[in-house]
Amino acid sequence: MRTAGIVAIVVLSAFLVACGTNAPTVPVATPNGTSNVAPAGAGPVGASLKEWTIGLTAPSAKAGSVQFSVRNEGTVPHDLVIVKTDLPANRLPTAGGKVDESQVTVVGRTGQLTPGEGTSVSADLAAGAYVLFCSVIGHYNSGQYAAFAVP
Repeated sequence: MRTAGIVAIVVLSAFLVACGTNAPTVPVATPNGTSNVAPAGAGPVGASLKEWTIGLTAPSAKAGSVQFSVRNEGTVPHDLVIVKTDLPANRLPTAGGKVDESQVTVVGRTGQLTPGEGTSVSADLAAGAYVLFCSVIGHYNSGQYAAFAVP
């Protein structure tokens, strides 16, 4: 009985860690004095789309032209929209089950990607806060968004 309880706790903990959060991340200095900010033009920022998350290989990039290498790793269609905003990632205006794009500044987007499909999109990003999200109905409201910063 005690072993079953421990196994349940371990499984639940692993699940919670795997789910992660959509909390915004910020650039941080590493112990060797470098930063986790991707330099503009240094290579694409990877964006993995799946139910109901967006995984980024870097939480930020330097100002300038930033290329995102986007791949749908989910089982349903997804897309990626990049908006510049001072709103928290989970507080974008919505209507009809999706972000109301008439109320935000869209700076880049992909078309809809089928499962397994990939593409890239470049955006000229000035200093500020951005949110990347999936615009398929219901996906943003299900948590498929990520904060991105340009310090």
